[in-house]
Amino acid sequence: STSGQTNGTCVPVQQCRDVFDTLRSPLLSVDSANKIRQNVCELRGVRRSVCCAQDQVERIAIHRNAILLPLDCGVSKQWEPKSIAAKANIYEFPWIALIRSSKATEDHDLYCTGSLINNRYVLTTARCLKAKERKELDYVRL
Repeated sequence: STSGQTNGTCVPVQQCRDVFDTLRSPLLSVDSANKIRQNVCELRGVRRSVCCAQDQVERIAIHRNAILLPLDCGVSKQWEPKSIAAKANIYEFPWIALIRSSKATEDHDLYCTGSLINNRYVLTTARCLKAKERKELDYVRL
């Protein structure tokens, strides 16, 4: 049973909606941490599992790395470009990253773009970092 004394099911933490949402919050209170700790259970082959109330169990598992993503998404004014080459204002799209390679080639541009997905990672295309070329990146500008 859960810490709230209701019947529950032992599931991976990513499948327990209320626990996962609590873990993703920017500040985890001592009370919240203790409640989660009381609900820890053992599920074979799963590193982190909790006893979860039936109405909180997600049938489709959330990816284990989802906790790395921020709760809030980028917010900016609605963009209505005057032309394809319209310049963005500074801070208009704070999640866009410009990635520069020190070794541009005929089939690779000097620059490519990416999206900041949290405070540590930039997501870009495979073409930007084509394996056979092993381009060297010398900076990322946000």
